Amino acid sequence: MRTFGVSVRRNIGLSESQSPVAQRRAAETVPHRRLYDSLEEVFFRACATDELDSAADLLAVLEQWQQRRASKYGRERQVSDGDVKAMRAELDRKMAIRAKHLSRLFKV
Repeated sequence: MRTFGVSVRRNIGLSESQSPVAQRRAAETVPHRRLYDSLEEVFFRACATDELDSAADLLAVLEQWQQRRASKYGRERQVSDGDVKAMRAELDRKMAIRAKHLSRLFKV
């Protein structure tokens, strides 16, 4: 008959409990699992900081990805381009505001 052994760690470390604020922050953070999500976040940050040229470049990349995805999966998978269209509308709106502002500044 075989004998069984049990190994016990001598240094059992108990972690400190997090403060309620830290727990709330951890619960509010949304994990980004896809590169697409990260690029989308950078796009909106570029729009918010008025870096519209960079936002346009990022949107071009996202639109190319969307086209490739639609051609690759076709009807097999539901591919929605609503978020890309919304981002395009947001960028167009921001660029129109910028053009209007610049035209007022440099009115001849």
